[in-house]
Amino acid sequence: MSRRDVLGARIFGWSLLVLGAGHLSTAVAELGRTPDAATQQAMAALRLAAVAMPGPQRNLEQLMWGYSLLMGLMVIAFGAAFLWAASRASGSLRLLLWIGAGVALAGLAISALLMPLPPIIGLGVALVGAVFGLTDRGAASPGSPAF
Repeated sequence: MSRRDVLGARIFGWSLLVLGAGHLSTAVAELGRTPDAATQQAMAALRLAAVAMPGPQRNLEQLMWGYSLLMGLMVIAFGAAFLWAASRASGSLRLLLWIGAGVALAGLAISALLMPLPPIIGLGVALVGAVFGLTDRGAASPGSPAF
């Protein structure tokens, strides 16, 4: 394990941890806020739309909040996993960094199309961290796979 891939994994992990915590705290704060008239109307429309899936009956508002809260938790967990791996791994982090780079790139593309600035910045920083960790030219010995 090189210092560069450890630093890249730490940058990746911390950026996701901050992004997930920010998302989760914002979502929880929104739940306790009184929405404006336009938001109230939109949420009422979401409550009227039932979702046909196995299990308990849910509406689109419940699904939106469920996805939002779950996403915050999962982003925190993904970032924490990277921080744990960076602090404890004895081997190469390259495969993990490749996975992180792919997820961050896909998330960045989705965010650029559909999301506000915070996830674009957070995933951009995560992607830079993963790429930084992957650009260590001395990480692979001759004849060994690149990841």
